[in-house]
Amino acid sequence: MTDQTNPSPPRRRGRPCKEQPWLKEVAQMVGRGTPLRRALWSRNVLFTERELKNIYRLKKFREYFETAKIEFYWEWGKVPERSHTSPGERLLAARLNASQLADWLRSR
Repeated sequence: MTDQTNPSPPRRRGRPCKEQPWLKEVAQMVGRGTPLRRALWSRNVLFTERELKNIYRLKKFREYFETAKIEFYWEWGKVPERSHTSPGERLLAARLNASQLADWLRSR
C-alpha cells in the first residue's frame, strides 16, 4: 500500500453516451423557449413521441438546456416563456411519422 493518491479519476461503468451533432443547438433553442419538436424540425430531425420524451432525459441535453435558460435570463431579465406546439404541428408530426413507418416497412 502506498501513500500516493491515484492521479486518474475512477472509471465509470457502462458505455459513454454518444452526443448527436445537433443536440447542443436544439437544447439551446429549447432553453430560449422554442418547443422541442419545432427545434428538431429546424434541424431536419424527425422523432416519434417516445423518442421526443427520451431526449429530455439525456444528461447532456439537460445541461445545455439549463445553461441556455440561464443565459436567456441574464440577457432579458426573465425566464423564457414556453410556447407549445400547435395542434396543426402535432397532426403534421403524426402524418410524417406514419409515412416514415410505411417507408421503413417497404424497405424491409
